[in-house]
Amino acid sequence: MTKSRNDDRAKKLPMDILRDDYLVALNDLMQACREAALCYARAAEQDRKGTRSERLRDVASRRRDSAEDFAEMVAKEGDIPAAPSDEKELLDDVVAQVKTAISEKALQDLLRNCAEKEAAIVAAADALLKQDLEDHLREKVAALKSEAQEQMAKIGQAESG
Repeated sequence: MTKSRNDDRAKKLPMDILRDDYLVALNDLMQACREAALCYARAAEQDRKGTRSERLRDVASRRRDSAEDFAEMVAKEGDIPAAPSDEKELLDDVVAQVKTAISEKALQDLLRNCAEKEAAIVAAADALLKQDLEDHLREKVAALKSEAQEQMAKIGQAESG
């Protein structure tokens, strides 16, 4: 049986602390990945020309996979991963649909929203990277942060080009 980070922390932390900074940061990164995955999936659906839909679906899939990986890590630490809020997802979906219906540049608006979600991933990754992490997790989070920054740059280039 492998020892989790929680075993060592339980000895160091008072019992009244429900979540430490590590678990909060890990949950935040998981949630940011979930939201980005939904955003990219919406953008792929909106891409009527189909020129970017495959790439958008691929990014959505990678963000979903990352969210699942981080959820498993949270569970291994003995915590319950933050569940996606049905109300928030519904509200985000309605807002995206309304923007799409009234905007001639619906795909660009969705991509701009995806860039905002990538910025949230970068911020959450930065917060997690400030924690004491095992090397493999530090590398995984740093790679995700780098990929999110690349996606933001690609979206920015597409908007200006």
